[in-house]
Amino acid sequence: MWDWQRVLSLVLSGVMIALLFAMSASISDFWGVLLYAMWPVVLSLACIWFPDEIDAWSDRPGPRWMVKAVGWLVLLITLARFTLGWWIT
Repeated sequence: MWDWQRVLSLVLSGVMIALLFAMSASISDFWGVLLYAMWPVVLSLACIWFPDEIDAWSDRPGPRWMVKAVGWLVLLITLARFTLGWWIT
């Protein structure tokens, strides 16, 4: 059930939440940014954790690895955006 991709994606998501908390000026600002900025993370975790279920929604099912690859791409782009945003400010 817990393969390395699920664990690694969960750890990276935790790092992003920690970066958001470190960048926020107050708790209310943190919750606002979290609700706005975590949609790509939630969607990428869904693609990584449940590729078969997401692929079943498609009209033309494709390979499982492709759904996971898109999830990883979105997760890594979002992590880079958060890291660069934290580093620059």
